[in-house]
Amino acid sequence: MSISVNGVQEANSKLSYITTAAFNGSIYQYTTALNTTNFNTEGQLAAITTLPSGAAVSSTNCPAGRILRVVGKKLYPGANPGLVLGDKYQGTTVSNNNLNHVWVSVFDSVTGLRGFIDPNASLFAIYNVDNNRAFVDVAETAGGTPTRLGPSIYTGGNVTAGGNITTTGGAVIQYKPILASGTGVLTLTAAQTVGGVVTQAPGAAQAVNLPSTASLISAMGSTVGTTCEFVYINTSAANIATMTAGDISTTFVGAVAVAVSTSARFIIAITSATTVVVYRA
Repeated sequence: MSISVNGVQEANSKLSYITTAAFNGSIYQYTTALNTTNFNTEGQLAAITTLPSGAAVSSTNCPAGRILRVVGKKLYPGANPGLVLGDKYQGTTVSNNNLNHVWVSVFDSVTGLRGFIDPNASLFAIYNVDNNRAFVDVAETAGGTPTRLGPSIYTGGNVTAGGNITTTGGAVIQYKPILASGTGVLTLTAAQTVGGVVTQAPGAAQAVNLPSTASLISAMGSTVGTTCEFVYINTSAANIATMTAGDISTTFVGAVAVAVSTSARFIIAITSATTVVVYRA
């Protein structure tokens, strides 16, 4: 089955991407030509620099938050010329930036721009898998504030990012349960230390014992360089609390005493496979 948009018949694809940053310079046209010497077909990808309107492609008309709908065609290294290391186009070796990727054709209903993107680039995120390209986001305007939101993420598992986590219009809300610990000497579990806010009213000047180094490392995932935040709130108006390492493989940097009626934030860092450093923030 196919659809016709602006008079062009294309495959019926319901997949769409949303851009996470301005995508000018990251959408390409694919051109092929016949080599009249060896009669091989050669190809190349080149960044699109002009919109169908004639305006220059820019970060203003190709902003973050734009929905790009897949229109069906794909390019594969080896199957399509110009996408493998060493390929040439009209006597010139093609750019290494465009090699060994699978490319998909997309359409921007706002500007009319169509071209190929690398769907595995961090610049593009899956937006919808069940909305045909024929449905246009009429509220979206070129260069305007995006009117749609990408899909939310709800997971009971871990979220791992190799890049930054950025919020431009909201807050990073961190849920840490408040764990009331009473008034006695406190020995924290690893789960309390890496995942909670502990509030305590010490009955006397006393220690707050961290769990063993091995327990902390296990709870944090064992990767060297991993950090987490731990908050201790001293609700006593008379007695201080002092953080104490669970064993000699955990060391402190900064003050370990938490004064009366104050709170303290500590950053726990895995520094090796067997050691942890706790920084007073």
